[in-house]
Amino acid sequence: MYIGARSEPRPHSPNQAASRSASHSFFNAREAEEGSVNIRRLGGSDQKSLAPDTPFFLYLAFGATHAPHHVPKEFIEKYRGRFDDGWDAARERIFARHRACAAATRAGLEALGFELFAEPADRSPTVTAAWIPEGLDWKAFNGELRRRRLVLAGGQGKLAGRIFRVGHLGSVTVDEILGAIATLEAVSVTAGRPVQAGAGVAAAQVAALTALAAGASQPAVPAGA
Repeated sequence: MYIGARSEPRPHSPNQAASRSASHSFFNAREAEEGSVNIRRLGGSDQKSLAPDTPFFLYLAFGATHAPHHVPKEFIEKYRGRFDDGWDAARERIFARHRACAAATRAGLEALGFELFAEPADRSPTVTAAWIPEGLDWKAFNGELRRRRLVLAGGQGKLAGRIFRVGHLGSVTVDEILGAIATLEAVSVTAGRPVQAGAGVAAAQVAALTALAAGASQPAVPAGA
């Protein structure tokens, strides 16, 4: 929470806010929740006596949401009915999509001759890393991927320039992964890599469908189980 009656810099931590609140008009969420800040007093006579020509402004954002509290009607309509079967079912659909995207990514990359970085038991449903093949001009290869609007993450630290990563978390869909594999496949063919056209996309699609079918045959896991 920030009381904007003065031009002093904001504190960088809750502890700073708590220690400075008495003299600098800064208060943290805990103070507000415990009622130790008298908002009415700050907006009343004390404020007027401190800075009579300065407007009073109170910005209260628990969790720093910074989003409108009133959702636009068109946004509500876009999602109406999509979550009527409850959180558990919605969560399982999201996780199933992540698993399908992961399976498609791994199968597609392997079909294109890329060696996966992680061992099978350690592979994640959120991101897949693969080794950059020896002799591949990655700068030119990656530049062509970007020209075709496909952006891959690189390695970090000692793996910089040795691996690349494909993310499949959040709102990423199977169709988007298939598109990414198709682009990798096309650029691989153009670069003269020993890749059979169509093999990457076909392998990715089969893997995704298999993963989705396997997920559909399993009951959803209740929250907290």
